[in-house]
Amino acid sequence: MTLTLNLAEQRLATFLGTMRHRVNRQAQVVDQQHSPTLTGLEVDIDGVGAEIALARILNVYPDLTLEPRRGGGDLTVAGVTIDVKTTRYPHGRLVATLYKQPGDVAVYALMVGQMPHYTLKGFCTADHLFAMQHIINLGHGPLRAVEQTDLLTLADLTPAQRTDGSRP
Repeated sequence: MTLTLNLAEQRLATFLGTMRHRVNRQAQVVDQQHSPTLTGLEVDIDGVGAEIALARILNVYPDLTLEPRRGGGDLTVAGVTIDVKTTRYPHGRLVATLYKQPGDVAVYALMVGQMPHYTLKGFCTADHLFAMQHIINLGHGPLRAVEQTDLLTLADLTPAQRTDGSRP
């Protein structure tokens, strides 16, 4: 599903992305994001835009907090914690650093695009993402990555993953 953020959502994403970037740098949270062409601020704004887009797709309220972030999820839907991952590459992978721990979140979502246009590419359970075969090196050291072809649709997730965050 593809959608375009409206002007108010774009302004909100820009404000929250900028403020979260500042708060995290002031709290000395290490920026784990790598992009050969984007600044950390641009990555943060795209990320918040993607969170707002996914919240709209799932019909939930986005997280508008500004506290320093060191992991965890971005949205909670019916008790399921979702970590939203974003890339501008049309065929980009769902990528997570190795410091992520099983149990931090139940499901990961991949959004592709940049402000204000985003496409939901799919979901990945934490169990699947944390399988050893998904550890690769894209030039910045080892990380976890899943191809878009391996992602699930919302309908593919088990009822437990969609309602209470448990995994089979």
